[in-house]
Amino acid sequence: MNERHAISLVLNAHLPFIRHPEHPRFFEERWLFEAISDTYLPLLRVFERLDKDHIPYKVAMVFSPTLSHMLGDPLLIERYLEFLDSRIEFGAEEVRHNKKDKRLYQLSSMYYDRLVEDRVLFTERYEHNLLKAFDYYQKKGRLELLTTAATYAFLPFFLSYPEAIQAQIEVAIASHRAAFGRNPQGFWLPELGWYPGLDDYLRAYNFNYSIVDTHGLLFGQPVPSKGVFAPVRTRSSLAVLGRNLSASMDIWDAENGYPNHPVYRDFYRDAGYDLPRERIESFLESDGARTPTGFKYWAVSGKGKEKKTV
Repeated sequence: MNERHAISLVLNAHLPFIRHPEHPRFFEERWLFEAISDTYLPLLRVFERLDKDHIPYKVAMVFSPTLSHMLGDPLLIERYLEFLDSRIEFGAEEVRHNKKDKRLYQLSSMYYDRLVEDRVLFTERYEHNLLKAFDYYQKKGRLELLTTAATYAFLPFFLSYPEAIQAQIEVAIASHRAAFGRNPQGFWLPELGWYPGLDDYLRAYNFNYSIVDTHGLLFGQPVPSKGVFAPVRTRSSLAVLGRNLSASMDIWDAENGYPNHPVYRDFYRDAGYDLPRERIESFLESDGARTPTGFKYWAVSGKGKEKKTV
């Protein structure tokens, strides 16, 4: 008998909750803004292209309650637009300044065009509501949405405090239902942390499946006969899937993972740290500290300071 094989692609979208209305701008809020421009909007572009090309796909994605709340917060939405506008203004100057350098001109034009497109997509197509945009693909049956603990708490630390675990789960369900109009079937364990008995809590709240780290499954009792290549069921009937170690190493490993390949841009090398101060005045903090502009012209081409342009 032929066995069926499938790959479950699960993307974990989580950011810590950061919101500081008492400051005109706050550095860590940029984590959210960069994630929107560099991850969530590009992902929605991919979904749209796949649909237009009639290519069937199925992806699972985790939205943490903290991230869902920030994506729907009017203040942070307003600040994201300010974030885009400052970079669009900077990008126009970069394009003008780099006209005599063909390679830098192409790169700065690419960044500028993408920023303008981001603003149009965010304001006009998605009407400031990315949760609704992702929910659209859930309703089409292309996207499976999971939740995770309310504050992304590492649940094994709360073994002696069952009421805290229940609160983390209950708030997560309420947040997910408010954002997407339905209860989630899957629960992403923060940092994939597991302990015996956690499945009882998840099943009590009608979760059908969860995911653990590779060793969490391989060191289980009894040892799964198929390792991480098939889900197992706990005594409470929760389906548990294990993360594929080799696949995760391809993504995360600093030496051998794909982000180390020189075809990729260096995320940490930014024009904001290289250009003369007079060209990046709007990106300087009140104490004069430099901040990233989002314009990254260098490739991952070595551990030293000297790097090649992308």
